Amino acid sequence: MKIKGFQLELDYQKLGYNIECIIELNANGSIDNILEQYHDNIITAHKMTEQYDIMLIIRFKDTKELNQVLDVINQKENINKTNTRLILETIKTENRKKQQHSQ
Repeated sequence: MKIKGFQLELDYQKLGYNIECIIELNANGSIDNILEQYHDNIITAHKMTEQYDIMLIIRFKDTKELNQVLDVINQKENINKTNTRLILETIKTENRKKQQHSQ
């Protein structure tokens, strides 16, 4: 038997992160500055089709922190539009390694 790896799973609620949301961004150019600035908060980031270019799944300690981050993001010159949705409950999640999608 060969072990391919292991994963540490943190209980973010016990660490004080009580809010998860989806932030969709319509951006001109790179959002690397946002990804770097909120690295600890961002769970996943996806390039998307349709109305928004980027979807972030991101966690916060409270609504005050969420509001502060949204204020900063909305002031970025390359962000044209955002849409935020609160995640009420995660029904299913799958743990897997980061995958590269071929184009």
